[in-house]
Amino acid sequence: MYLPHEEWLDETKGLELVKGFAHVLKEEGFPVQYAGDSMACIWYKHIYQAAMSEKKKHLDEGWYIPEYTVQQRELLAAELRKFASEIDGTRPGDEQLKGILIRYSDEF
Repeated sequence: MYLPHEEWLDETKGLELVKGFAHVLKEEGFPVQYAGDSMACIWYKHIYQAAMSEKKKHLDEGWYIPEYTVQQRELLAAELRKFASEIDGTRPGDEQLKGILIRYSDEF
């Protein structure tokens, strides 16, 4: 299972990630004490609010925001697409990884 960083803060995808991760943990024998509606509360309080607090702190402190040249962005996007094309789909999660790589390349 992949847990893309960018999806953790999305109101729909983030909650689905938490639910999916809890399901995997439960299947593997780890104790999972919360389910259903309480997952939304856990996601909001412990993931979303915490991340937004950090983001605000970084913006308030004037943290460096990386910038890329056009050539650097094109190279990064091309290499991500190349890597995605090399994934043969034989391992569990390969299709999910390909989707993540293609989405990242499109965002450049």
